Order: sequence, then C-alpha cells, then structure tokens
Amino acid sequence: MLMPFTAQVVLADTDTDVINDAPVGLDISKYFDVGNFEKTSSEDGDYAYTDNSATIYDNANDTSDKHNGRVLDMAKSGAPGAVGAAWSKNSNNNYIDINKKQTVSVWLYFGSGDGADVFANGEGMSLVLQNDPRKTSAMGAGYQALGSMGADTAKITSNGTNVLGNWSWGEDSSSGATTNTPEQAAQSAVGNSIALNFKAQDNTLMGNKLQDPLKIAESAVTYKDFLHTAGKKSIYYTLNGFDTTNGNDTPPKTYPGYLNLLNTDFGGSIHSLVLGNTGSPYGLINLTYPGNPISYKALDLDSIRGDDTKLIANMTTIANGSEWAYLTGISNKGKALSTYQAAPTRTHLTDANDPNGNPVYWHHLTFTWNPAENGNPATVSYDYNDKYPDGTTNTGQTQYYDEVKETIPVDPSAFGNPTDGKVYWGLTGANNTEANYSKLAVFESIPALATATATASLTDNDLNKTITDDSTDNTVKNGDNLSFDYNLKWDSTSRENWQDIVSSLNLPTDVTYRTATITYKDANGNSSSPITISDAKGMTNSTLNYTLTKDLGTINANSGYTSADIVLNGTATNSTGQEITVSPAPSTFKGSNAIETTSTPQFKIEGNKVPDKILKLNVSKDLDFQDINYQTMKKYIDRKSDFDLTVTSLRSPWKLDVATNGFSLNGKSFHGNLVYKKSQASTQPLTSSDELIAQDLNSYQDKTVSDLSATWTKDTGLLLEPDQNQISPAGKYQGTLNWTLVNSITN
Repeated sequence: MLMPFTAQVVLADTDTDVINDAPVGLDISKYFDVGNFEKTSSEDGDYAYTDNSATIYDNANDTSDKHNGRVLDMAKSGAPGAVGAAWSKNSNNNYIDINKKQTVSVWLYFGSGDGADVFANGEGMSLVLQNDPRKTSAMGAGYQALGSMGADTAKITSNGTNVLGNWSWGEDSSSGATTNTPEQAAQSAVGNSIALNFKAQDNTLMGNKLQDPLKIAESAVTYKDFLHTAGKKSIYYTLNGFDTTNGNDTPPKTYPGYLNLLNTDFGGSIHSLVLGNTGSPYGLINLTYPGNPISYKALDLDSIRGDDTKLIANMTTIANGSEWAYLTGISNKGKALSTYQAAPTRTHLTDANDPNGNPVYWHHLTFTWNPAENGNPATVSYDYNDKYPDGTTNTGQTQYYDEVKETIPVDPSAFGNPTDGKVYWGLTGANNTEANYSKLAVFESIPALATATATASLTDNDLNKTITDDSTDNTVKNGDNLSFDYNLKWDSTSRENWQDIVSSLNLPTDVTYRTATITYKDANGNSSSPITISDAKGMTNSTLNYTLTKDLGTINANSGYTSADIVLNGTATNSTGQEITVSPAPSTFKGSNAIETTSTPQFKIEGNKVPDKILKLNVSKDLDFQDINYQTMKKYIDRKSDFDLTVTSLRSPWKLDVATNGFSLNGKSFHGNLVYKKSQASTQPLTSSDELIAQDLNSYQDKTVSDLSATWTKDTGLLLEPDQNQISPAGKYQGTLNWTLVNSITN
C-alpha cells in the first residue's frame, strides 16, 4: 500500500520528555547483554565501528521505579555516529526458538521528524535474530547499516608533506579508491542473521538526499623517510548508498526465500524484493539478511552519475572539492554498495499527535516469528503502530500514526545450524552525524518470560449482538443491557506463567454499571464460577482496579487456568435524544513478567426519542447452588455463581413475582425448598404460586435501574433450604424460575 505523505513539522523532543512519557515496561536489566563489540577476522585495526553505545537506563535521581532498568537506549542523542547493540542472554532463557511461534512486544522511539530536514531523524534501528559465532559480542556497521548490516567502507590514500612540523595533506587522485565488496560488507555485518529494519533516513546516491562521502576513520601515518618529511595514510568513508535504486536491476533468484517472496502479495506498490527503495520522508520498514553477500550489490558510480544531475556536479572534477571526485572519474570508476530489501514499506517512524493534539513519541511493535509448518514457509510478521501508548487500539484516529502490518516469508537456513533451534535476538541502532534523537526501546513482553494477549469486546444482551473493533454494526439502544468482556490469555509458548497481574480499567462513558465479575478458564475450556469483584459503588469514578488472585499458565503445577474474563455489566444511557458515540476506553494488565493493554471498541448509543414508558426485567439465565452432601447440617445453601436481577422503569410503577415447581432429577423431586430471604428476619418459600419478590410504586420521570441483587449477601437473596429430615439421591437437580413483571398502581 502506497500512502500519501504531506509536510509534517513538529517540535523537537528531549530525551527527558520522551523517557518521562514512556509506557511502563519490563525490567530487562538481567535479560540483555550490552557488552563490548568483537571485530571479525576480516576487519583491520582501522575499523571504525568498535564501541557499543547501547545502555540500559539507570538514573539515580529517578525514584519513580518506572524507567530504571526498563528503557533501552541504542544510540544517544548528541553522539554523532553512535552505534549500539543489545543481545538476549540465553543463560536467562532469553532466546528465540525458531521451531516455535515466538512474540516480542516493544515500544520504539526514533525522533520528532522535523519536516524541514530530510536527515533530522537518522538513522534508525533493527530487530535482529542471529546465530553469529560472536554471540552477544556481534556487531554490524554504524550509520546507514543500523548496527546490523555490513560496512560499505571506501578507502582513499592521502599523501602528506612535513615542513618544519606543519603537515599538509591531499588525496592521491592517481592511486584510486577501493570500496568494500559485497563479500567484505557481509563479513562485517551481524552473521547468520535476519533483520527487520526501521529506517528513519533514506541513504541514496540519487536526488536531493545525496550526501558527501562521510569520513569515519583514518589510519596511522606511514612515513616515507626517516626524517618524517613525507608520509601517507588511508582515509575511510561511508558512501551512504544502501537505498540507491536501479530500475534496470533484477534481484538474484538465489536470494533467500526468493520464490516465496515473489509469490506473496504485499499490497499496493510494495515490492516483494527490490534493490534499494523509493524512499519516504518519515520512515520505512524492510527485511534483510545482513550477513549474506547476496544482500549487497556494487553499483558503478560512473554509470549512476549519468542518471543524476546532482551526482554529476559532485563527481565531474577534482577541483570542485568534492570527495566524490576521488572515488570516481574518467580513469577511475569507483563503486558504491546498495542493498536488496524485502517488502520495503513506507510509514511514519516519527512523532505523531493523538486525537487531542498531544504529542505521541512512542510507536508499538508486535513482532512474531512463525516457524515453517504444513508446507508453508517460515515467516516474520509485524504489526507496527497497532496501539497508542495508553493502550487504545489504533483504528486510524490520527493522520501520522498509520498502522502497518506485513507477513514476510523468510529462510531459516540463514541461521546456519543453531543448537536446538535457539538463536540470539535483540535490537541494534545507529545515529547519523546530526544525532538529534536517541533511539529508544521499552519492552512489554519478551520470549524469556510470559507471552499473553488482552482483548476487549462488548455484548448487547438485549440485541444478542457482540461488538469488536472490526464490527461494522456497532450501535446499541438506550437502556440496553451491556456486558464488557476483557479476555486475558496466556500463550503456551511462554517460559513462565503470567504472574501478579494488576488490572487497571478505564470504563466506557455513558453506561450505568452494576456489577463486575471474573471467571477463570483452563486449557480444556473448564470454567470457574464467576466471582464478583465489584459492585456499582466500586465503579463510580469510571475506573476499576483489580489484582487477579490467580496466575495464568500451566508451568510448575500452577492452578491450570490459562485465561480469565473480567466482565462488567451495565445499562446503556443516552438522555440526549440524539445518537452519541462512546470512545474506546483503554485498560492495562500489568504482570511482573508481561504487560498487555487493550481498549473497548467504539460504539454508538441510539438517540431515539425517549419513550413514554419503560418497564424491563433483566435476569441471569442460570442460577447454580453450592454442592451439598446428604449429611449437611446447613440451614440454607448459598449460590455458587453471581446472579443479576434488575428492573428498568420509566413512568411505570411495578411489582415482581416469581414462581417455581421446585427441583427434580429423573422425575424425582428434591427434598427441600427454594426460598427468597429479603433479610435475616424475612424468608419466603417459593412455590408454584406467584410470590411477590419486590415492588416499586413510584412513577419516575427519568429512567431508573433498580438492581435488586446488588445488596444480596451469601445469607440473603435466592437460597436453597434442604429438608434435613429426608435424603435426596445424589445427582444434579434442575428446575425453572418463572418471573412476572407487571405494572402496578401509581403512588
């Protein structure tokens, strides 16, 4: 899909602002290694990229316990050319098993994206899976290589003369320049790897994004005589050409997963595989194989300059002062490297604004490795900008926070032969020379711990309709009984149970809430009884906070529950007479080892003209009592499950009756009675004749919901009274309650 882009100018960020606004993440300090880089045997002593700039945030003055150990900085602002990498610690179970589905949930920050400068945000980050022999000391090159790809280093000889201690240097135009070959570039990359790259800057030799060769290092001086009156040294450059296109190029058929890529429809004008990319003002995502020479192609600079006027001007003569002149010329046809990119997709890596105009610094990424199965190739799936930092699902609320989803076929043979299918994974990142913004990350879940999901849906119980984010019919009626279901699910690929889950729910507006329950369920679908966790009083501030009493998962003889449903019951309320839209309400479920967020779907409440009268009964479909044995001495048996009994009225006095024929099993009656205890001093046996349960003789001018079951305790409400003088045969007894709600006399 090719998205339209317009000018976007926003204020510059500071690291302090961005970190203070970071979503709450996991403490990752013991799960990632940000140690020293290790050069490969092909890299000489003048190699430019030797320092790891990555750090895990640790500020002694920050006592909030929200950021220390939780924010990963790959390349700091104010550090030109910084490059960093953080790799998973396999010793702490933080690896990716390529034989199983694996998921990473992470927030990323790239920069503000000042539209006046095409290089303001450079360079970017990569999420990398690797089986490099250097393990957690693996490294790629900086700048355009993002810490994952290899170096495109070009080397020029410079001659110098020494007159009375003053050296004068100049490039040797006759000696020619050398540029890394694809093989040399691959040797300096992260080996045996697959990288999902987030490029905040285009690096092309074409058009207005052409940069002068960037000096990255120089060698020591080699003296030509013992008096040191003359000498020479090597100057090293990066040519910033990895995104250069060539319309006549055909990708090699030996590229990893070539046929699978070509058979995948990525939509719109997105190429399956292409040399370079057409660029984007605010960011691009692609997939590469950094350690494979086939990922790189050497382009003839002399040929390129014939296609681009700016490059011609920079290359024509040595006299114009451009370093390009020393890299190419009539007698010296230099080379520059570009890269093959799978599914290059334009997007916004830069800051956005939320629907209220507030800055949005952070971008969420859900990354999933899917192993090959059932004849289908292995794939990397990603969902970028799938939600906002407060947890609200992204449904296109703002212009510059576009969601991008792709599934890209990959070739696992790129990893070589990893032991037990386990590979390292991590983030790399790099700055350009401007280094305006740090490259930051905050993790919500990692494979070493728990993997989970949280979703929210809305059910209109009167219309028998469920509403999700994907629903086209999302309208309910005023006065309808609604249920909001927050489903929390532990994934069986987890290495730990989802532990210590604290739920913080923001409740949708324009709903009168009655009760909230939680139900746990195991992997076989067996459910616990619903447990009431709040009544209406606990939800008066449009929030609900609740700590789950059970962990989710099946590891180490846990409870066995793998999911939980928190259900809020209430009534749609619209007194305006016009249709209203209820915005999504975000919620967070923070465990000690995984954090999930979700939001309720947006829905509408019809603004029908208020009717003259309303009289409606809402009652639970089932009523279960606690199990008993024939020797029980209890006078009354309590309900096993929560029970909802409400009457909605408008200008309608009412009374509510109930009748029952009791319980039976295979034609035999249960010895005992169903009773209604309004209080400790008032008990009514229920028979086949209508018994008055409740009434309200007032005629309310506003719609009123009477929650009859809200005040029930375990000793009041509907209870079972066994006959202790008789024994009922063992079994499950069932019966029916017949409710009658009628208009009564006006008070």
